[in-house]
Amino acid sequence: MIELIALVVTVLGIVLSYPSIRKQWKDHVSQSGAKNLNSALSNVLERKTLKVGCIPYPPFINYQRTGKKHSIDEGYYKTLFDALGRENGLEIEYIPVRNDWSLDYLQSNKVDVIACLLRTPERIRKADFAITLHTVSMNGVSRSDDLRIQEKEHLRRDDVRVIAVEGESGQEALRDYGISKETSPLQLIETDDVSSIFKMVQAGLADVAISDGLACLEYMNSEEGEGCNLRLLFEENPLLVSACGLMIKAEEPDLKKWLFEEVTKAREIPAVLTAENALISEYGQVVHRI
Repeated sequence: MIELIALVVTVLGIVLSYPSIRKQWKDHVSQSGAKNLNSALSNVLERKTLKVGCIPYPPFINYQRTGKKHSIDEGYYKTLFDALGRENGLEIEYIPVRNDWSLDYLQSNKVDVIACLLRTPERIRKADFAITLHTVSMNGVSRSDDLRIQEKEHLRRDDVRVIAVEGESGQEALRDYGISKETSPLQLIETDDVSSIFKMVQAGLADVAISDGLACLEYMNSEEGEGCNLRLLFEENPLLVSACGLMIKAEEPDLKKWLFEEVTKAREIPAVLTAENALISEYGQVVHRI
């Protein structure tokens, strides 16, 4: 009898509370739908424009400034995104971004995705990567006539002046290797032009500049016709190897899935594949396809 009374009370409770439960469920569905409509991917498809933040990182991508205007007319990622836009009926809006602005630009929705960023521990803590396309090794340059630096261990010498860009991948690679301003004669400079550290080595103001191998080779190639006196370090045994790809805001699964699928397809379009093969052919010492 007690069990029967308890059952009746439970049923009555469910019946009486049904309107409240039903309202809560409808509110949940409504909020979920609104959240989906406001997702990054929904915004991209609705406005028919994908806003791509571009780090100056030749030959992956680069931009030229003329006063307040800029033009982006070269680089593998431009070829890739132009093809992706054509395949999906989207306009691609290229927006110049510095490395240290990238997270702020994503969080403030100034861009939907940042092209060709190295996947560092700090970045994956604060954002997400939709896809990585290549690995890039972390190398360095020294003057050709300076034979003190043959192995990574030689960076710890007291008479070797190491330089890197503050907050960039070179500093992170050195930190992982146990080299910091507290332990070594390390110089860090704040600049958005990584070539500055290579110029300082050329001028004898530093002995070794640490950066990603692509930046090292790109600078050395640009200086080759002017009697470049630099050599690439740690080609066989780089300081670090990092994946490079497309960074997006965290918790955007729809955009992540869409970018992964569409970039994967666009990557195999003949013009894009030709551009990638040319990139690997010229920079295969430090860049590899994933």
